[in-house]
Amino acid sequence: MRTLPYLRDWNEKYAANGLTIVGVHAPEFEFEKDEGNVREAMVRERITWPVAMDNDFNTWRAYKNRYWPHKFLMDQNGEARFHHIGEGAYLETEIWIRALLEEAGNDLSGIPIGGVVVDEGDAPPSGERRTHEIYAGSAWRGRFDYLGNSEDFGGGAPTDFNDPGDYEDGKFYLQGVWSIDSESVTHARTTGNFEDYIAIDYSARSVNVVLRPTGSEPFQVIVTLDGEPVPVEHRGKDVAEDGNGNTVLNIDGPRMYHVVQSPMQRRGELRLSANSPNFSLFTYTFSS
Repeated sequence: MRTLPYLRDWNEKYAANGLTIVGVHAPEFEFEKDEGNVREAMVRERITWPVAMDNDFNTWRAYKNRYWPHKFLMDQNGEARFHHIGEGAYLETEIWIRALLEEAGNDLSGIPIGGVVVDEGDAPPSGERRTHEIYAGSAWRGRFDYLGNSEDFGGGAPTDFNDPGDYEDGKFYLQGVWSIDSESVTHARTTGNFEDYIAIDYSARSVNVVLRPTGSEPFQVIVTLDGEPVPVEHRGKDVAEDGNGNTVLNIDGPRMYHVVQSPMQRRGELRLSANSPNFSLFTYTFSS
């Protein structure tokens, strides 16, 4: 999440001058309602400000929100003065933070504005559209057909899928035996040669996946980009080498895994191959 470095910077610079950051965690998926998972993520991401758990979406509805993330700035009287949907507008947001703190009587003359360096990469090629979020669960069926296979997976029972080999942007494709419930797709058997996989064709600079293992034992997922191990210059921070020439994700808990981080937006074919029946994928997210 590109917003986090800015939040850390604003908290460090302005907390002593009246800025109070409060995160509100509105879960997309059922496992994200678990307080332990939220606490673990806060430690991992170095979040030191309070985070409220909005499992029933009461705060979400009170603010008439529809987006992740959505930043709101409140003044000293509790009035909303500025908001921004999604990533970006960081300098504008900081200017508003300073204006509201100075309005409340704080002297910020000794605090420099900006200073956070986050590599945003090069602009995408002209006309290149970034792939939108892909949801794996069946709850989206009928509104958005994210599954590209033709097999019927009714009832969530294990189904033998065959990769058609011709990929459409914005869809995921399965090879092997998988089950699909309302929120996720799960590898539905134990294999020995990583022959079962989930694949996408995408256009983006970075690709992340939300995974939740269904068991407690860690396992590996082999990652390929365009049919090859992921080159060093395209690896997300969670991709490692396994000593056998493969690039892998070491799945150790429920969270977002950073898979691809390219120097610029590009098209690619990404495959995740698993032997473990504990491999469960919820969504792909992309940024340019």
